[in-house]
Amino acid sequence: YEKGADAVMQDIVKPSNWLEEECCNLAQEGLRTLVFGYQHLSEAEYKDFDARLTAARCATEQRMDKVAAVQKSLEGSLELIGVTGVED
Repeated sequence: YEKGADAVMQDIVKPSNWLEEECCNLAQEGLRTLVFGYQHLSEAEYKDFDARLTAARCATEQRMDKVAAVQKSLEGSLELIGVTGVED
């Protein structure tokens, strides 16, 4: 599961005209948007991800870049769960 602002999440979830329209509607009401998405991983996919993430976290050089690259490998195809408007 992942959540974030619409500007970030529109590149992470699968394309959706509904999301863009709904975010515009919420913004017109003066609300900050929060988008939710998920991706189902098989056990093998999870184990592969976990191994790569552990290796990146244990790196002695460029640790933050390596962790970010592993995390980014799952992004781009998340299923859209929904969007909500939040008052500041």
